[in-house]
Amino acid sequence: DQIGCDYCREVINGIIDGFKPLPEVLSHLKEVLNWHEFLGTLNYKDDKVVTCSCADIINYPGILELVKTLKDWGFQVHLGYTSGKAIRNEEMVNNLINLGLDEINFSVFSTNPQLRGYWMRDKSPGESLKALKLFCENIKVNVSTVVIPGVIDEEEIIRTCSSMEEWGVNTFILSRFVNLKQEGLIFNNSPILKDKQT
Repeated sequence: DQIGCDYCREVINGIIDGFKPLPEVLSHLKEVLNWHEFLGTLNYKDDKVVTCSCADIINYPGILELVKTLKDWGFQVHLGYTSGKAIRNEEMVNNLINLGLDEINFSVFSTNPQLRGYWMRDKSPGESLKALKLFCENIKVNVSTVVIPGVIDEEEIIRTCSSMEEWGVNTFILSRFVNLKQEGLIFNNSPILKDKQT
């Protein structure tokens, strides 16, 4: 409840029953794996487990143990989404890498700490960007940004893309900014930024 913007806090707080406890997550996964083993469609060497939640996966209290367990079971592990805002130092990144994390999706927004800090409500944008660079040096990383006219414009995209290429990112996804329901705004919310065109 202390990380990120009001929207993210509402999403996290809106999880009425909290995150699923790790034993419940692993038990459910074991059932799915048993079914696939029965069908003969499971190959631990080639299969990848993508973890995700309706909020930033790094906020999951059992994330380190989850990654460790999945690696112990023989899977490639892909963390489905993080904003990086929950990462306060290199220790967590190193722990995930040392446990064998294979891939992560990371919302970079911009490599400009001031832009990232303001627009993502990131209280420690420098630490988040250091974490991203460390991930890029060690595992497969997919980054994304949202093109916001007048904020993340062509010049800023090129600057951020150049940094990402230098750091060794695998994929870079550009998302179109929308500000109105008829444009497909996620969750049908009201316009979120006054005076911003899409």
